[in-house]
Amino acid sequence: YTDEDRAAAYARACRFLGDFETGLAFLRRREQTLGDRSGAPAQTLFDELDVQERVPEAFAVLAQAQRRRPGDAALGAFAAQAHLRYGQLDAAGAALQRIEGGAVQQATLLKVRSLVFEARHDFAAALSAAQRASELEPLNLDHRRLVARQLERQQGREAALRSLEAAAAALRRAWPARPGSRP
Repeated sequence: YTDEDRAAAYARACRFLGDFETGLAFLRRREQTLGDRSGAPAQTLFDELDVQERVPEAFAVLAQAQRRRPGDAALGAFAAQAHLRYGQLDAAGAALQRIEGGAVQQATLLKVRSLVFEARHDFAAALSAAQRASELEPLNLDHRRLVARQLERQQGREAALRSLEAAAAALRRAWPARPGSRP
């Protein structure tokens, strides 16, 4: 277990105070200390380096963490998404292949597949994977946004809005309002 929110908040506070290196040194020490037990500290360090536009250094941290924890499917999913953000489709595809069949949650795997399909302009496959992820985790807003984005691209804004309205209606049916609560 690691407390990434607090670690990221500390690094962010250091950055806001203009003390970039203190925050990064803290995150690097955490990653060195906790990195055998979790890939999360490497993700936090990656994110801070990314915010500071130290992208090559961020990807070096990520690559080292993946070598250190080759079976960490969550880290692999994070890596695939990071590579996609920078248009590195081959690296994203390789990261996706490494997590296939691993211990990653099926919905997370489907989300990453959808993003890779989208980057490769296979929009039908992207929508299909996003819809399956959304079915597995109906309350996950990232999955819902991904479905809506694909529907808007392929079928128009109205289709995306209908999908979101249907999801909201299903949620209301699953958890009816309590007496006295606002609609």
